[in-house]
Amino acid sequence: MSLKSQRRLLRQNLGLEELQWEGDKWLVDNNLRRLRAKDFEMLGDLQKLTLAKWDGSDGALVEVLRTVGRTLEALEIRQLYGFKERDIATSTPLASDRAIAAGGGGGGGAGGTRLVLPRVQVLRLPCFTKISDLVYLAGCCPDLKVLNLEIAIDRFSMTHLASTLKSHCHKLTTLILRQSQDFLEVYEDDENDEDEDCEDGVRISTLIRGCSLSGLVRIEFEAAVIEPTDMDILRSVLVHSATLERLTIDYSEGKCNAFEPKDILQVLIQCRHLKTFIINGGTGRSVLATLKVLNSQPWGCFELEAIALHINADCSLSFSWRKGEYDDEYEIEDDDDCDDNGGGADEEERVRRGGRAGRGGRGGRGARKGARKSIRRSKKGSNNAPVKMSSGKSFMGWYYHSEGSLYCDNDADEVPRSALKAAFGMVKGLDRLLFLTLNAVTYARSSDPKIMEVFHCLYELL
Repeated sequence: MSLKSQRRLLRQNLGLEELQWEGDKWLVDNNLRRLRAKDFEMLGDLQKLTLAKWDGSDGALVEVLRTVGRTLEALEIRQLYGFKERDIATSTPLASDRAIAAGGGGGGGAGGTRLVLPRVQVLRLPCFTKISDLVYLAGCCPDLKVLNLEIAIDRFSMTHLASTLKSHCHKLTTLILRQSQDFLEVYEDDENDEDEDCEDGVRISTLIRGCSLSGLVRIEFEAAVIEPTDMDILRSVLVHSATLERLTIDYSEGKCNAFEPKDILQVLIQCRHLKTFIINGGTGRSVLATLKVLNSQPWGCFELEAIALHINADCSLSFSWRKGEYDDEYEIEDDDDCDDNGGGADEEERVRRGGRAGRGGRGGRGARKGARKSIRRSKKGSNNAPVKMSSGKSFMGWYYHSEGSLYCDNDADEVPRSALKAAFGMVKGLDRLLFLTLNAVTYARSSDPKIMEVFHCLYELL
């Protein structure tokens, strides 16, 4: 359908409450590909607006937003170009957001007052690259509660954005940040471009720490790898400890040493209203060594309902234990020297001596089975025999649910007793906790399969 036909169709549906409109940035005629305020003049009931692939230059985007500003509650803008921060405030100094909001949608023409969108509560800016000035639209939304950004490249000042949010968005409760998957490609395309406003490094922690006066309720950050400038991201979260309920920090390349166990512990101690806590990224320590740190002090988050710690992306709690991912107090060490033909006898001898197994290749499935058999033989009658768990058989009040696990682990239902004691003892006393996920293996308080419906609903909220 041609753009002309789309505009005609829009004029025939004046009662629209939600509009998703994609332009054509490849049109030769600038007047056709540019946003026009008159196309929106009769949309007096519009509440949700999504714009993509439009030219918003010369104040065109601002004029459209002024036109629908009286009713708009949710705004999403992606792949829009030509917009500059200076378009927001044309020729007049900043006025009180409340005073402007009381007068409607910011009113006025190109020479009028600063743009204000008094009812917008949700602002989403996915997949923006060069037009990074779009982030400053957040400062035009005094009622903003949710800011969702997909960061393709650091082309704006995190300090400036944080200051804008703190000054103008006093109701902000949710900050969702995602590093775009095309980050490297975009960086290569734009590496010769200069932006005097951008900072050295993606200072996500700067934004988290300085964006709110009253405190955030939900923080979510996703990226491929951690930037050296953001090793203190968990410490920045503590600024919101009095209000924070949901925290997700996810580095998809989970092998990176993204977190210090002591920083994880401080979040669990200080964030007393925390309900869900999800982190994905290495700690630079073994699984059980990390659990030992987390168990070293009482937690303060007694309202916690779900916790997921993906602190070793290579393996589950059970397999990592057999690979030597454990504390010095545990006698059994590593099965890495086992080969596909078994290797169980050599491993058994190492276990008997209490010596450290070699750290060669991982070995195949047969090697792991041989190691497991030797461990069982050497530990027969001991307090550290593997525990068989399922959705019908519990240990310390917890059940293993394969449905909630992120991948199939044939050994996840059979974990050494000491490892389970470390994991479940860590959360003892958290009566509201329903789900504990360690390295993609999920345990639940109930044997009822329907509890996994609660699990999925809880994670859908995130």
